[in-house]
Amino acid sequence: QRFRSVERGSGMTVATRAQVRALRHLMENSGEGAIDKTGFIVAAGERLKFMPETWLRLMTLRLVEPAGDLRIRVTDAGRQVAR
Repeated sequence: QRFRSVERGSGMTVATRAQVRALRHLMENSGEGAIDKTGFIVAAGERLKFMPETWLRLMTLRLVEPAGDLRIRVTDAGRQVAR
């Protein structure tokens, strides 16, 4: 299956397999990370391999959210999609 979806209050959120892998990887590394100067995410001391565009798309899908200046974290909807 190429896409994974979860029903939210206003409809369905659809994420690609790559986006689901990115969510899972972030969750395995504390669920929260900092954005470095190149746009990549650093979580629990590890620079995650996913492109900055992946995180931007996850933000627009509301699967990750701001967690302070230059930080993101997985939302409840993101946890559902990543299961």
